[in-house]
Amino acid sequence: MKIEINHIGLIETAKISVNSITVIAGNNNTGKSTVGKVLYSVATGLNLLEPLKILKEKAETIAIRLRRLNRIIPVDVENDQRISELYVYLISEAYLEDNDIFLKDDFSVSAGIELKRDGKNIMENEFDWAVRSKIEDLVTNVLLENLEYEKVILDWKNDLLEVLEKSINDDNFKSNIMQKVFDVEFSQQITNINFSESDACISIQELNQKEIRLIFTNHKLRTDLSQVNTNRNFSKAIYIDDPFILDDTYSSGILRRRGPSISHQGLVRELLIPKASLIDENLFALDEREEKIDRLFSQIFNDGKLVYKGRSLYYEENEGAPLINFKNLSTGMKSFSILYMLIQSNSFDECEYIILDEPEIHLHPDWQLKYAELIVLVSKSFNLKLIITSHSPYFIEAIELYSKKHDYFDDVKFYRTVQNEKSMNYTIQDVTSELNVLYQDLAKAFYSLEELRDEVTHEK
Repeated sequence: MKIEINHIGLIETAKISVNSITVIAGNNNTGKSTVGKVLYSVATGLNLLEPLKILKEKAETIAIRLRRLNRIIPVDVENDQRISELYVYLISEAYLEDNDIFLKDDFSVSAGIELKRDGKNIMENEFDWAVRSKIEDLVTNVLLENLEYEKVILDWKNDLLEVLEKSINDDNFKSNIMQKVFDVEFSQQITNINFSESDACISIQELNQKEIRLIFTNHKLRTDLSQVNTNRNFSKAIYIDDPFILDDTYSSGILRRRGPSISHQGLVRELLIPKASLIDENLFALDEREEKIDRLFSQIFNDGKLVYKGRSLYYEENEGAPLINFKNLSTGMKSFSILYMLIQSNSFDECEYIILDEPEIHLHPDWQLKYAELIVLVSKSFNLKLIITSHSPYFIEAIELYSKKHDYFDDVKFYRTVQNEKSMNYTIQDVTSELNVLYQDLAKAFYSLEELRDEVTHEK
């Protein structure tokens, strides 16, 4: 897969081939994380472009417009309650339980294929009929109490029906979903502030697939210029940038269950929550898919194990030893444990991309080497594409050497960030065939220390 990024975040331009392992190196605040955020946002947005998920976007759009009436005319308590009930019906996805078509075993297949003459599928027609009926009833009741506002109420009704009549194949619904994901990941600052007059562009090209192209103007996705249709369903992308997310997931001895989230933190929290069907004590027993991976985890955990008990997470050093609350363990242990838990929950079987943002930052150099070997083995064993950002020469060289040791180097690409001399923006350069350039960049701190050492020694 090839990604091209122009004028997003701190990146002026970048062309990246995403191999099995893609390493992006550079100093802090040079645009490394932008690549991971772009890939996560695109993959997550495309993953949401399924009929049922787009229908949810349509329902939420209608729900938001429902609330406008309260700001236009005075609404009595009873009608305000009716508006609230319809709002909740749409936001809570109660319409899924209201129609038998959504509950059929073959629903996901039939809903995506079987179309009626108006271009809408069975699923959407069922939804439209149910919501139209509720809107008609609501408007009838509102008019009874507010006849003097008849024109305003009918205009409001037509506004709702206009959205209802649109097909979920409408590009606006798809663009809204993509926009939401990008807004969350980039805090609504998507386009490069130093190129405010230029459109931001993201292009993703996979072998034998249509180009995915997103154009943003002033942080807003241009539906008229973008192309978000694809020939295949996208798998999940998992973006990990904070080992403390385990503390947040298992907080104060109570497992904090949240609804699904489009943010990368929300997805990781969701995946780290054990499935209810699993038994507490045996929850974290890895399968024997890969002996080398097991060996690495055994070294890190000192042959201890993670235990999920009483809806909390603990570390047990050996059989019968006192349980240690996971919040009291080192940050490095948490970094390894996140991968460990994702493997045991089979989360890697459901995704295609793993994005690791500076994973070495809390690790001792020895553990950096172990983590580097671990991610090489994970990529190879689970057939995953890993995108890794780093500024550690130990860690990056370990990835290089372990990928060679495990006959995987041909599947690894290395990039570095390069500053534009005329601005504070960056390009990303392929240095796979000249790794010495990358290591020279990262060794500048060592050279500075050598100069300082000579200076201090000379002064003495």
